[in-house]
Amino acid sequence: MQTQVAVLTLLLVISTISAYLIMDGKANFRLKLLAIILFSGVVIFYIRIGFGRYFTTIDESYYVSLLGDSLWYKTSIVSGYITPFSLHLVYSFSSDVIGIVVRYSIVVAVLYILILFFAYQRNGVSKNHALLAILLLFITPLYWWSVIQIRPQQIGVLVGLILAVLIVTGRPTFRFFVGVLILYVALIFAHVLSFILYSAVFVMYLALLILWENKPRENAKKYLTVAVSIIVSWIVFVTFPYSSNLFKNMTWIANNVLNLQMSVQTFYVASTFVMGMFLAIVYLMAKYFSSHNPINLDSLKVPLLKLVDAEVNVFRRYLLWIVVGVAVLVVFYVQFELGAQIYTRVYNNSTAAVVFFQMGNLFFALFFLRGFFMKIRENTMTDFDILSVLWIPIGVALLIISFFMPKGSSIWGFHNWLVRTLQYFVVFASPIVAYSIMGDITPKNSVRMRSVLSLLLGILIIISVLNTIRIPGIYNYDTIWTPELVNVCQESPVSAIYTPRVERSVYYTFAMNNLLKVCGGYLKDPNIKSPTYLILSSDQLYVYIPDYRPIGLGAFENSLQDVGGIAWIIAGGNRDEVGEYALSLLGNAVPVPVEKDGDSCPLSPDRIGYPTVLVGGKAVNPCTLRLVEEHVVPVYLDSYSVRTPTGMYSVSHADAWWNVEDGLFVIQAVEYYNTPVLIIEGTNVDATLAAVYYFVEEVYPNLFLKYQNTKYIVGKWEEDDDTVIDVAKLTSQDTNGFSPGDKITILETG
Repeated sequence: MQTQVAVLTLLLVISTISAYLIMDGKANFRLKLLAIILFSGVVIFYIRIGFGRYFTTIDESYYVSLLGDSLWYKTSIVSGYITPFSLHLVYSFSSDVIGIVVRYSIVVAVLYILILFFAYQRNGVSKNHALLAILLLFITPLYWWSVIQIRPQQIGVLVGLILAVLIVTGRPTFRFFVGVLILYVALIFAHVLSFILYSAVFVMYLALLILWENKPRENAKKYLTVAVSIIVSWIVFVTFPYSSNLFKNMTWIANNVLNLQMSVQTFYVASTFVMGMFLAIVYLMAKYFSSHNPINLDSLKVPLLKLVDAEVNVFRRYLLWIVVGVAVLVVFYVQFELGAQIYTRVYNNSTAAVVFFQMGNLFFALFFLRGFFMKIRENTMTDFDILSVLWIPIGVALLIISFFMPKGSSIWGFHNWLVRTLQYFVVFASPIVAYSIMGDITPKNSVRMRSVLSLLLGILIIISVLNTIRIPGIYNYDTIWTPELVNVCQESPVSAIYTPRVERSVYYTFAMNNLLKVCGGYLKDPNIKSPTYLILSSDQLYVYIPDYRPIGLGAFENSLQDVGGIAWIIAGGNRDEVGEYALSLLGNAVPVPVEKDGDSCPLSPDRIGYPTVLVGGKAVNPCTLRLVEEHVVPVYLDSYSVRTPTGMYSVSHADAWWNVEDGLFVIQAVEYYNTPVLIIEGTNVDATLAAVYYFVEEVYPNLFLKYQNTKYIVGKWEEDDDTVIDVAKLTSQDTNGFSPGDKITILETG
């Protein structure tokens, strides 16, 4: 504890000195910029490794887990592609996962500072003003959470910021169009939410310019350039072959919010149409009012000036502060109530902790409002300032939408949209905050005022850092990786199976499992029978190696020939039609009955006589369940995912269990009590039927030519012909399901 106090004291001293240096107009700006970069790197490093554990988050641990899946882009759900691709690129040079996470965070933090400095400068802010604005971002945890988390939004904020600079400062030429289009495509592939939010801000901003400024033709060209870029980049992303999983989730959210039952294809068309209509309507309305009823911007400033100018009416000025302050607190309270279950847990149900550790955000809001009123009174609002103000109605709108969002799960929630928006807002608002503080420094009080402000900023920065780092004891936050877990993960072999020794929270377990995936293993339910070979034991985990004995598909066929081509077939599930369909395809096989309401499996040493085919996964076939529990199989399949010795694949949840459009399947052969067993299973009935069909039509005819030594095949079935065979039609409303004309893609063989 003494070490942590010493480190925090040192950070306080460094932050205070840095703030004083930056507010000193005589110091060289390169020295100031270097000081900010070094301080930012030190803080990021401290947050990552402070208090004897490695800091992470739910989102970040998920994206880090994709390092364990070389084909993540085919089946994993991601909100952007640049971050996972860049992580995999770095991972190809180093397998030190924790080192990658720490270094990646520091590099991105440096990029943030450099791009922010460039953006502020390009928008007419002086060097000293820009540097102070960057430093002031350090007082709000919203900035640190945006910078430190390795997730798509991290890059999306930066790409959108560069795009904002181009839109604000550029002239509508052909080069401008090309630049905006390229950046927009980069933005949507960086982060879809950033694409949507930035597009809303830019559309409002350009529409206001058409209404207000005396250059409607130039601003109209800018608007059309942005509108075309939005539509083109959206269409490019829609047609991107690996974006379907994300769109399934977006369709699910839209259906829940709007109480609809759209298919993904309908969502593609509807979203593109609505987007185009919205952009066209806003443009036509702005053009109409600019030509028929133009708005005089100066006339809008008069009411604001009367409110904020103390010389006009002091009472009105303070009344405005009270009203705005109450509004900010109400918004803060509503957001807290939306996520009360999580916030009360994290803050240990302490109201005092909530208020104290939000001091940085509250002071940032206070300084922003003060700076905004000063700029209105002094008529110094810039385009960048207008952009910052436009983030506010977007945040309020998303706060309202949060009430209609689906509940989500214990891990993933959909009620923090305001918080996400504020992470963009602070980046654009910081120059106004800096303007507010710079107005207090005059030649007469410069030394005294700089000293007071430097100490205040230093304290707020430390509070912000403590908020982000989630101090153990004060915070109940365990989405972390312990040094013990990291060491066990690094020392264990690929495909190791981990069983927790003590029960931990769902958040810690989620983060732990994501790290283990990178190491090639996975976390097993402690209630399931453990494998035979225990190789390592730590305070947190037992580590096993699986006892599976895979055989080539050719060996299974050889065994069939030895017994006259006869095989047993054991089909699980409550629908006999599925087993009958599999039997009709597999040909010379003898069905073995399974108790429908029991868990008995006819596979046993005294009953096995012929090579056996198991159809159906562990949820419906007790024999498949037995092999899974005894860790005889190399590939594991769950309701929505498949784990192989080298990677993991997943599909999104269906809108209705009986109306699925895709699924994963596994075909694998193992030896069980000296008898070959062929397992054909899928994440749903349709995927299982697709696996049987694929085995009979593709694998078996080419067994010795292509699949002699293949031990397992992982594939994906996708609805492609709007036809469903009778056995796959689960209800009268089932319009999607397997048929021979559907698309089957092989993801991995081994």
